[in-house]
Amino acid sequence: MAKRFTSTEIWGEDWFLEMPNNYKLFWYYMLSHCDHAGMFRVNLNMFCKLTETKVFSDEIIGYFNKGKDRIRVLTPSVWYIEDFFVFQYGNIFNPNNKLHESISKIYNKYNINVLEIRGLKEVKEKSLKGKEVDFDTLKDKVKDKDILEDTKEIFFDKNSLTPKMVEVFKQYYPYYPVDEKSDFQSCLQIAYLIAKQKKWTKDSVLAENMGNVLDAWDKIVQFSTTDKWYSTRSISDFCREFQRIVQSMTAAIKPKTFQKQDENKSTAPPLTRL
Repeated sequence: MAKRFTSTEIWGEDWFLEMPNNYKLFWYYMLSHCDHAGMFRVNLNMFCKLTETKVFSDEIIGYFNKGKDRIRVLTPSVWYIEDFFVFQYGNIFNPNNKLHESISKIYNKYNINVLEIRGLKEVKEKSLKGKEVDFDTLKDKVKDKDILEDTKEIFFDKNSLTPKMVEVFKQYYPYYPVDEKSDFQSCLQIAYLIAKQKKWTKDSVLAENMGNVLDAWDKIVQFSTTDKWYSTRSISDFCREFQRIVQSMTAAIKPKTFQKQDENKSTAPPLTRL
């Protein structure tokens, strides 16, 4: 029988207290019936029969996501509980742990990037010495500097968005010393900023808009090569200065637009002396 941690603080949170009792009960029903990755297969009829109450999908999402996204609707029949992993297992994802490996496979099935798990601080890979560090062992020995040093390398899927963004950057700056931990995370944040500017959803940057993000990023990096300051900056700097570089690109385009407008205007005939 699966066992789950629950928060006692939830009884002091407005979003929870303001819900009708049947929706409060459904919150705990969902936590009890989701799988070990936080995926809940929606079956409202079963809940309504068991509790002799009624709940509706749109109202559930409205209540649960008030003030904060707590549920991600993957399909009409599958919902993902956003904070489930960190609350149940901690803020370190270790693919060498069999449980985490199993969860990773489920995430891949639903196109969830492990880097998007809210609250994660690190994503581990195999230790540099070739050892496999168990997650439970890591928690017990988290103060051991040797273990932390051995397991600090980050794991990324080479076919995912962030490594591809780094590849684009390297095309223009081939001698750039990549720092995977810093640069990959910065690239993901830049992708989200691009999505915000284009009014896309965050999820779309890792799905249907991945190619569009790469195209936009390519234009940004290409523009940076024409600027003395940006051409010496790191990817992390691009993330911090995103608004400024976009404004600079816009300013660089405007004079050309005005010039074209001036060229299209009809010129008055030259004055002749009477």
